[in-house]
Amino acid sequence: MSSTPTSPPRHLATSPPRHLATSPDRQGLPMNFLYLAHRYRDITINFASLMAPDRIPQPPMALWDFFQNYMDASRPLPDLPCLEKCRYLDPVSAEHDRQTGRNPRYWIDMDDETFAEKLKDMDSRIRLIDTMRRPNLMARHVEYVD
Repeated sequence: MSSTPTSPPRHLATSPPRHLATSPDRQGLPMNFLYLAHRYRDITINFASLMAPDRIPQPPMALWDFFQNYMDASRPLPDLPCLEKCRYLDPVSAEHDRQTGRNPRYWIDMDDETFAEKLKDMDSRIRLIDTMRRPNLMARHVEYVD
């Protein structure tokens, strides 16, 4: 068995419908979570086990943004610690990193204090996401029915 990382599969496809669902917790407080629904079949994926439901909608929406950015093969991989070991295997990411001079060990070599600051910064940026005001690009491709 090889220990060489493999490039994560990336496919540019029409986005499946995503839903931000709100459900009460045991105390009756609204909790938001993400799930995807197949357009033509009764198949859904609930991501509440991947990311815990949250009182605010931005974290599940950030997960949706991550999926979209990850799947868009025309853009570099999202710059996250979990994807760093694969960036050089993705041609778009490798070229982007070469052009920008990104350190291939950016996350690995980071000290704990800087890493904590980066996490805090990412959390702050997540809370500023305003997905609901963005244009719905899927509306060009699908017809919504109730």
